[in-house]
Amino acid sequence: MPSPSFDDLRQRLLSDTMPRWRVWLSCGALFLLSTGTVLGFWYAFATLPGMACYEGFVYLAGFWLLAQWLVIGYLAGYQPVPAFARWGLTLTLLVANVWFGLLVFSLRSCAAG
Repeated sequence: MPSPSFDDLRQRLLSDTMPRWRVWLSCGALFLLSTGTVLGFWYAFATLPGMACYEGFVYLAGFWLLAQWLVIGYLAGYQPVPAFARWGLTLTLLVANVWFGLLVFSLRSCAAG
């Protein structure tokens, strides 16, 4: 099988045609992931005793969620986004959610010492 030429690769990376159902499906999955991460932290904050010292993280999580929703809304609403940019934004959101989850779920209770 011949390897794809540079022109083929460039054509695929700059392509801005993506089925609308696939755009909505990927944006919906990103929306659920980002919202679930923040809601999980808010639930832990509200239900675990001794977490009052992390009130600043609750506000940070709110701004974090708003910023992610804006990027996801951009990806969902603005159709002519080149494939490399769409993949880059999606990967950035996924990795950022993993790091945010690792940060907030590694916090110990303030009463734990």
